[in-house]
Amino acid sequence: MSTPANSRRLIAFFCLLAVMLGGLEAWLSRNDMYSDGVSYMDIGDAVSAGHWNEVVNAYWSPLYPVLLGTAASVLKLSAGWQFATVHLVNFLLYLAALACFHCFLVSLIRHKDGRKGDQSRAWWIPVGYTLFLWTTLRLISVSVVSPDMAVATCVYGAAAALLRIKTDGGKFKHFALLGLALGLGYLAKAPMFPMSMVFLGLCWFAAKNSRRAFGGVLIAVSVFAVIAGPYIVALSRQQGHMTFGESAKLNYGWYVNHLPRYHWQGEQPGSGIPVHADRKIFGEPPIYTFEEPVRGTYPIWKDPAYWFDGVRTRIDPKGNILQVIENSDVYYDVLFRSQPLFVLAFVTLLLWSGSVREFPRRLLREWILWVPPFCALSMFALVHVETRMIGAYVVILWLGLFAALALPPGRVVASVATALAAVVIVALCISDLGDMKTKGIAFLLRGDNSSSAPHQIAAGLGRLGIHPGDRVAWIRPQPFDAKQNYYWARIADVQISAEIPVGEGDKFWSAPEPVKEQALQAMAKTGVRALIATSMPAGAVTEEWRPLGKTGYFTLMLDSRSQISSK
Repeated sequence: MSTPANSRRLIAFFCLLAVMLGGLEAWLSRNDMYSDGVSYMDIGDAVSAGHWNEVVNAYWSPLYPVLLGTAASVLKLSAGWQFATVHLVNFLLYLAALACFHCFLVSLIRHKDGRKGDQSRAWWIPVGYTLFLWTTLRLISVSVVSPDMAVATCVYGAAAALLRIKTDGGKFKHFALLGLALGLGYLAKAPMFPMSMVFLGLCWFAAKNSRRAFGGVLIAVSVFAVIAGPYIVALSRQQGHMTFGESAKLNYGWYVNHLPRYHWQGEQPGSGIPVHADRKIFGEPPIYTFEEPVRGTYPIWKDPAYWFDGVRTRIDPKGNILQVIENSDVYYDVLFRSQPLFVLAFVTLLLWSGSVREFPRRLLREWILWVPPFCALSMFALVHVETRMIGAYVVILWLGLFAALALPPGRVVASVATALAAVVIVALCISDLGDMKTKGIAFLLRGDNSSSAPHQIAAGLGRLGIHPGDRVAWIRPQPFDAKQNYYWARIADVQISAEIPVGEGDKFWSAPEPVKEQALQAMAKTGVRALIATSMPAGAVTEEWRPLGKTGYFTLMLDSRSQISSK
């Protein structure tokens, strides 16, 4: 399908805008981190070191850490730039998502017969790219260190291939591309496995005839199996049973069965018997240690499936209903509350079309667009959803709704659609640039990477004699957020191998001095060299507690107590 000059200029404008906004966000957030991101980076280190067996992880999927490890090996930047390297990878994935979305939008225009004219095609471009920019920058975000951008890339690729199969009569190359996108999507994140079954099922119905469908589905399944199969086999051997990943099971246990996310000891009736429980080394305040055999910045989150080996989840319909109610608020916020201008644009065009009564019937005809997002949103609603997980599906769902509109041809409709899209994009830019302004001011005040909180903490630990590879303990904060976290441990290259759990810190601070001393000696006995506190209650600071930069963090060295414990 040829693209008229004015459409090409419009596409170029939106692509340039997308690159600028995405690049700016990646740069300003280059010191940001995320708890999942630390685990992915730890696995990426194993890739850099050639320890590919560590890539087989029942909770974390392999594609993202492989990309992170490869980038680290190629760039070979200092530890101070490792977070920035991750955000560079995120930005490249963002560009890949932009490219795959473009392919999807072009396929959608072909599906809707863009040959009706330049004006018919033109209104799809601002509406589509506006949706992409909002969902990708706001819901997924370049700043969040997770594989969700890679998943979005694969979802757009799969959706584009599915539309081409329906529009072009089911060419075998499009079936192969569908299998490729789904296979890579599964390697990016395990929930893409059940969604792959949805896409593969739909491609059968998208083909023009059963003979073409049979051969095409066979090709798609074969390509998917070649990409995903070896990892599924390796994972199943590691776990001792057939599995495509344990993330669904663990999330069901955490969110529906309400099992503790950390330090599960099997105390809940019917939850199973832990095979690899971490050790409780002190009673009040409770202290847990988890130094072996998983090595990493925060071992209990590097391989959750290992620490939850033996867990049993039970189907709980009531719990699922409660999760659906809770997650429906997320969907309402994403689809309506957070961006009412999209709703306004859609309702305006629906009324303009003059075919409100015909809309349900026309929507049913666009099943190829709304069935995948409907299945994905339903799947996540039953257990747990975060906006970063559903960005691409929200775009496809909205465009499916727009595709069901019966808009009359002509410049007026195109102008109305473009004007509404312009309002949305201006609002998006104002909002996002406001967020970026805050980060930009912080960046200017901070000056460079070494002044960020994680770098200050890591430098402070180094000055106190804590070396890479050393083990430390910490008091897990409440709340765990951008200011109180363990990202400093990644910069310092130390392992948190013991902790006072979340919500138990007050017991430590209020304990009598003899009890507090016994707790510190219990930690020291495990080989921990220091205890880190993300904050200190009033009156708790003594000479033993050393401040770590200007972060509000403090540390207490345990070397002397280690010598006492060994006597």
